[in-house]
Amino acid sequence: MPSPAHEWMIAALTEDPSRLDALLRALKRRGFSASLRVVDAAVHLADAVELSPDGLFVLDGDGYWLVVEVQLSVDEEKRTMWPLLAAYLRRRYGAMGDVLVITPHANVAAWSAEGWRARGRLETTLDFTPTVLRLGEREALTLLAEPAPEMAFFAAWAMQSRHGPTAREIVLGALRRTDDVKDPELKAALSRSIMAVLSETLKETLQAMIAPERQPPLEPFLEELVQRMLNSEARGEARGEARGEARGEAKALLRILARRGLAVDEASLARITATDDTATLERWIDRAVVATSLRDVFDAP
Repeated sequence: MPSPAHEWMIAALTEDPSRLDALLRALKRRGFSASLRVVDAAVHLADAVELSPDGLFVLDGDGYWLVVEVQLSVDEEKRTMWPLLAAYLRRRYGAMGDVLVITPHANVAAWSAEGWRARGRLETTLDFTPTVLRLGEREALTLLAEPAPEMAFFAAWAMQSRHGPTAREIVLGALRRTDDVKDPELKAALSRSIMAVLSETLKETLQAMIAPERQPPLEPFLEELVQRMLNSEARGEARGEARGEARGEAKALLRILARRGLAVDEASLARITATDDTATLERWIDRAVVATSLRDVFDAP
């Protein structure tokens, strides 16, 4: 299952493809003279093989395509798919594009840069090497210095699995950059995306940094931001657990009703599945054990 860091990176790039251009240019890579357009990343071949890169972009007019793979670990099977994907897209769009691998890990960057090679018995060779963009400590510091504050997300993303002093300072720097965003909704979205990609260890480190006795203290706005984001995340987890428990109770109630031969109409089904209060669902379950109709379940005696 993809990690939150993986999914947030894909969301950041596909939500606004200009961020990819800004990211590449900030790190002195070649950007794009035209606007990238997101297209369906599912690629269906004739023999029912489906290739699903993390992101697929095209430049209208010249046939250029760009595959983005957010790679957080070594995956040999995925690497063998890149040449097949590139060959298909070259045929589909009539031009050669690029496969861009983005990773925060040095070992994954080195593995990706090795590319993929195969040789037949008669010396026929296949050779494919993607473009690799590693977001490490140096790149994160460069991104924090960029004029565009949204680059702070990518700086924090680069620290996703780290929790040392440097990672802590880079993340704090990223959160400070959110104060440069004037629109309240965009500021909240940027802050939320930064916190979402951090490891639990790093979040605990940030929590310790807002303790009252800490010296020197954080800037008031930064302390308030960290506390608010951590509390919001905790409330979200609690709500998720409560919803999960309620869904379990609702399923149990429906099973009991089915076994007792009590048909559940659409309105009753909607009422049961929409109820988040576990105490109410438990009360309905107790009644369902002896009920002779749905009215006996929902109506108080």
